[in-house]
Amino acid sequence: MKIYTDPKRFEVEHLTYIYSKSMFIWILEAAVQKGLFWFLNFGKPAFLDLLAITGYKFVVLCPVVMTDLLLGYYSSYLSVFVVGALFALFFYNTISRFSHANTLADHIKEVSLNKKTFMFGNAAAQIAIILLLSFY
Repeated sequence: MKIYTDPKRFEVEHLTYIYSKSMFIWILEAAVQKGLFWFLNFGKPAFLDLLAITGYKFVVLCPVVMTDLLLGYYSSYLSVFVVGALFALFFYNTISRFSHANTLADHIKEVSLNKKTFMFGNAAAQIAIILLLSFY
């Protein structure tokens, strides 16, 4: 997960690389999700709501980094998948609140297989994004 060879050597360029990569992925992910919600007509969450919800993955990265520092490189992968699965469950439950049924048509759309598949795929993609962000 490290991009430099000497772990005792600190370089500021690595921080700017990690910061810019993380911010790009974070904003791109929120924009893609906003577009998918709009395109599939599954609700109208605000962009800043999606940005806040997807930003919780940086809290999830803290135990991953601590596991990498304390237990080693390979054990951090287990941490990514365990904590990532918990975050995916949180994310699934959180984005499901954006679609509340007011009419029968909304209820049918809410319980449709397309919407459940979209929300499950979106939640599962969070694990892949956490794994991508854990490479620094």
